[in-house]
Amino acid sequence: MAKAASILLVTKTRKAHGVHEQTTDQTRLALCTVRKVRQSEYYQAQNAGYSPEYQFNLTLAADYHGESSLIYEGREYRVVRIYETPAGGLEITAERSDRNEQDENDENGDAGDG
Repeated sequence: MAKAASILLVTKTRKAHGVHEQTTDQTRLALCTVRKVRQSEYYQAQNAGYSPEYQFNLTLAADYHGESSLIYEGREYRVVRIYETPAGGLEITAERSDRNEQDENDENGDAGDG
């Protein structure tokens, strides 16, 4: 079941300062409805190497400016798929950003076996 929510769309900007690179985040508030990803959609995405959790539905596609991540309930999510609806809205499917970092740590033996 979908519920009304607000998300922060995150624009990441990278600037080179000599040999160092600085990343800054700018956020923009967007209102949407949110629901958990359907089980069938989840398993299809798993086959492609993604772990989507939520689908965020914006009423207007124009509210989205190509951001690659968003914040929902204090957690950062990576945009996995975008679909423009026939009514002019936008569906954003997203996975938790830290999930992939944890998977990489597990593969490298950094899981902490004790």
